[in-house]
Amino acid sequence: MKKIWVLLGAVAISIIIIVAIIPSMQNPEIYKKTPAEYTTPFHTDPGLYAKSDLNSSESSFFLMQDMLDITGPLTLNIRITDPESAAEDLARYRGMLGSMDKLIVKIEMSQSDLEDYLATHKDNEKILSDLLNETQDLDRLKELEIQFTDQENQGSYVSVIYQESAIRNRISGLYNRYHANSEAVNTTATKYGLNTTEYEGSIKNFAAIVEKETATQVVLDMQVTDVKKSIANQTKDSLTMEIFPAQARYGDLITIRGLLKSTKMRGQNITIDIDNRDTAEIRTGFGGEYEFHYLINKITPGRHAVYVSSGIIFSDTGSFTVIPVNSVTTLQVPATSDKPSVNITGSVYTSGGVPVMDAPVTIAWGLTSKRTNKTEVTTGVDGQYHTRIAFPHGNYTIQAVFQGSGYPVNPSKSQVLTISVDYPDTYQEKLKQEPFSFFSIVVLGGALVLSSGAAVLYLRRRRARSFVSSARIETPQEDTNATGLWQEVLIPKNTEPETNEIPQWSIHDGLEQKIPQLGFREAAYDIYWKIVSLLFDKTTFSAARSLTTREVVKSCQGKPYYKPLRNFIAVYERVRYGPDPLTEEDKVRFMDESGELVAKIRGDEHP
Repeated sequence: MKKIWVLLGAVAISIIIIVAIIPSMQNPEIYKKTPAEYTTPFHTDPGLYAKSDLNSSESSFFLMQDMLDITGPLTLNIRITDPESAAEDLARYRGMLGSMDKLIVKIEMSQSDLEDYLATHKDNEKILSDLLNETQDLDRLKELEIQFTDQENQGSYVSVIYQESAIRNRISGLYNRYHANSEAVNTTATKYGLNTTEYEGSIKNFAAIVEKETATQVVLDMQVTDVKKSIANQTKDSLTMEIFPAQARYGDLITIRGLLKSTKMRGQNITIDIDNRDTAEIRTGFGGEYEFHYLINKITPGRHAVYVSSGIIFSDTGSFTVIPVNSVTTLQVPATSDKPSVNITGSVYTSGGVPVMDAPVTIAWGLTSKRTNKTEVTTGVDGQYHTRIAFPHGNYTIQAVFQGSGYPVNPSKSQVLTISVDYPDTYQEKLKQEPFSFFSIVVLGGALVLSSGAAVLYLRRRRARSFVSSARIETPQEDTNATGLWQEVLIPKNTEPETNEIPQWSIHDGLEQKIPQLGFREAAYDIYWKIVSLLFDKTTFSAARSLTTREVVKSCQGKPYYKPLRNFIAVYERVRYGPDPLTEEDKVRFMDESGELVAKIRGDEHP
């Protein structure tokens, strides 16, 4: 009886909490007066809040200023090679972008300065994320460069220098994009009286990174020339390369050809490397000639580095430039529908009529101009896309948007169309279109609490019975894992208990099932917390959950697994926060680093 009264009390408290949070659910405060992790000029001057409604357009000024202020520290941390701090800055930046997006939707200011400002910063976030990843890759290659120099491995040394050159070329292209965005950012900032000091500093930091790496590459090019001459003198072999045309657009073909002069010219393998990302293998003809055609498809606009190699023989580096073109996005939707499921079609073509294949398209629709509902589709090889959307009753506006990210094709939007959806009502369909009422929220909350309480009581009783019906292996309190990874094991009576060893489960158990359901990033997140649970016992795990990745690494200094942990965190942050899509190399490296780290941790705990 006492348990029933406790359960009823919990239900009453839950209902009170639900009632209390309903106002904030209906009218959330987008910008908080109290800073959660860091302060801004608006947090240090509370008088500014008296001048605006936090859910009005003026509250966007606070977020706009925050987005400017975070860029300076972010680029500085990349410049001074502090990737952990830079990754944290990027996470904050993304959070600001999300808050800004919600605020624009809330105050219904589409097609405004705020929307353009947000779009520019979203592009800047992608640029800065790529910059962080590229600089980290560059640092790893510099380590290989030193290693191959010490080993006097000339062929591998040249290959690494060429890969570094491709990365430096991409960093230069990222800077050009970032600098080009500064005009739009500064125009809006000036209009609203925002302080651009940190943003201007971010441009200078970015330029300093490019300048330093450009100077380094000049020195390396001279060294590579000497190394190639030495190799040629030893082997008497040479490899030439020519690229044409020098400029191309989406859908064009780039021809890469040349001649291998060696004692064995026919049937030799030639590796073609573009930006250290796209590679191809071909074989030479009878006279040592080779030819390769590269289709301009999903590749960023700008200059792209190319070189070819055969064993330890390398050509000079070359390049071609991809010129961006405009796109045309179309949308077809019926004006009316007497069914909820509506067929949506459309296409994405370049302005020259070339279909853009595998292009991501967002179908945005809603009852008003906000168009907060989103459906993602992808074009086929013919540039066409098809999907079906289930609409509730009502009159909707709908638009298709191609962002163009990762393509040498500029973004575009279709015309805004309208559709009137009216079909016979059923009780089930009516529930789908009507929002939850206050009464339904209370009922659902109460039902959730009741079912949870009943489940707890059932499990407690079942657990109590298990103590009577069977023996149990006792686990020392200090060895119990805080996340529930070590579970109770029931054994028959009269069976000798095993020793209290930590089960040697694999860190990757169940990963193959999780990846299709959650995606690799979320599965990696799950593995990260499994590893953290190994590092901290049950008395400190709850505190460890509040630590950042950098703080987790710092807390393990002096441990035998400190270096593998640091390597794993670097790979984890790339997998977790890096650009899409993840490469197979990233995934394989994550699996290897996590497995190596767990083995090292267990070796430390159980010698």
